[in-house]
Amino acid sequence: MYQYIANDSIGQADKVLTAIEGMVDKLPAQPTKHAPDKYRKNNDSTYRAFTKYHCRVAYRILKSEIRIVQVRHTSRKPHYY
Repeated sequence: MYQYIANDSIGQADKVLTAIEGMVDKLPAQPTKHAPDKYRKNNDSTYRAFTKYHCRVAYRILKSEIRIVQVRHTSRKPHYY
């Protein structure tokens, strides 16, 4: 996704990447801040997601880590997993 945005503007691609990385860096402090992932089948609320700059980031909360499971552009057809 970064490369696609960078084809038009490297500055804009850096802005998007920095913003998403900042949100991911804050996840350990409040992992349940974002809503449960509505595209996760049989979600037990350990899968959550947020959107920033038309990028949807899905993650899973585990006992000892937070795992990013998917990053997709919101204009793409939703992917149920």
